[in-house]
Order: sequence, then structure tokens, then C-alpha cells
Amino acid sequence: MVILNKLFDFYLKSSLHVALAVFSLIKMTVHMFAIPDNNSVLFFAFFGTIAGYNFVKYDALARTKKAEMKTELKAIAILSFIALVMSGYFFLQLEMITKITGFAFLIVTLLYTLPFFPNRKNARNWAGIKIYIVAL
Repeated sequence: MVILNKLFDFYLKSSLHVALAVFSLIKMTVHMFAIPDNNSVLFFAFFGTIAGYNFVKYDALARTKKAEMKTELKAIAILSFIALVMSGYFFLQLEMITKITGFAFLIVTLLYTLPFFPNRKNARNWAGIKIYIVAL
């Protein structure tokens, strides 16, 4: 039971549930609108969600080194790196317009997480802006 509990905690903390939700949303959209199925888009979104969501979630913790990297956090970092590599692989298989859109969302994610003005907070901490970025 302890192992099952640890696996479930890892599943939640590594944002796999978010990536599965994105995966399911894309599959249902393809089904409901009779869009031709494209596994490259599906897996790019799945792996990109893991990498992007974990980057947003754990970036500040990793950069400030407030806490020692626990084994669980190291495992999440390894999973995120593998997801980033897989996302890059599937990115190369996408059509150009999809690549441009994906790159635009990468820029928004980076601007959301990283401070881009010296001595300023990131966009995640701006009152009133965060809700629009998250909705986008």
C-alpha cells in the first residue's frame, strides 16, 4: 500500500494527470469534429504539457534552491527532461503552422515563468494579468 501511495503522489506531483487530460481533450476534439487523427500533435501536446507544466511548477524552487533536491524532485526533473526531448522529437514532425503556434505558446510559457525585466517579478505574480495568461 505504501508503494501504491508513493506512485500516486508521484503521478500527481509530476503533472501526469494534466498531460492525460490534454491528451483526452485532443482525442475527444478529433472524434467529435471528425478531424483526421494526427499522433504527432497528440504526443507533442502530451509530452509538452508534462515539460511545460513542471517547468512552471518547479522552476522557482529549482532556481532558488530553497530546498535540497529530494529523490522525488529529481525523478520529476528526469521525467520532465525526457518529456522535453520527446516533445522536441514530435515537434519536428508537425506542420509549419503548428510549429509556429507551438513556439508562440513556448514564448508565453517562458514569459509567464521567468522574470524578463531586471529586478521585477515574473508575469505569474502580476496582479490582474495572470488570469488572462492562464486562460490563453
